[in-house]
Amino acid sequence: MIGERFAVEVPGGHLVGVSAGAGPAVVLLHGLGVERSIWDALLEPLAEDSRVIAFDQRGHGESGPADAPYARHEDALAVLDALGITSAQLVGSSLGGEVALDTALAHPSRVAGLVLLDPSLGGYTWSAAWRESIRAIRAAAKERGLDAAKRAWFEHPLFAPARAGEESRARLEASILADSGQRWLTRDPAIPLSPPAAARLDQVRCPVTIAVGELDMEDFHAIARTLGEGIRGAHRIELLGVGHLPMLEQPERTTGLVRSILADLSPEA
Repeated sequence: MIGERFAVEVPGGHLVGVSAGAGPAVVLLHGLGVERSIWDALLEPLAEDSRVIAFDQRGHGESGPADAPYARHEDALAVLDALGITSAQLVGSSLGGEVALDTALAHPSRVAGLVLLDPSLGGYTWSAAWRESIRAIRAAAKERGLDAAKRAWFEHPLFAPARAGEESRARLEASILADSGQRWLTRDPAIPLSPPAAARLDQVRCPVTIAVGELDMEDFHAIARTLGEGIRGAHRIELLGVGHLPMLEQPERTTGLVRSILADLSPEA
């Protein structure tokens, strides 16, 4: 395991993660239905320049339970507080990108910059096809159990590019199987930011980079366009030949991209 393991007690639960390196703080936030191991290939190289934190969001991996109301962005703040971090750069993938943006809106003084990799977005209206695909996974959980639901999530079209590579497929499968999958059976009681981020993008004040994989699904391209147009000064890029999980599909390239962005955001830059 890279880094030092930590556990943070929060109202109604606990958050578990790892911290590595020293320097400006960088928090890595994973997406839905996976856990912090998706960042493993990035942890060590990023820790050469920064203090890097990766934790399991509540209801994922070792963190939980998610059986009472909570706010994901407040959990992120709790990790910063527990580790004595005044301000951090947040790197979020998918749902983690949504959490990163919500944290920047709710606690602007604590977020130095955002790197959003194929993010979701609070307040975004998902396509009918996306909503139906999620309903199918919930149906699998009710009819055949959580193992079947996790398998259905692994086989979702969202992850087709990651499944195409031998190593990325293995890492994705391990991360999904390590997750409890409970959200597919019972609704996650996470409290969304209100008003949602989609309605207040003009309030974002920190530097923002949005990266979306060329091969990602249309909903995520639509979100990237919305963020790029709505956040003043945001930089939007498309990653050619990459799908929804660039940190698994092309870890070296993604590490280089994130390091470059973080260097530009550094106070010393």
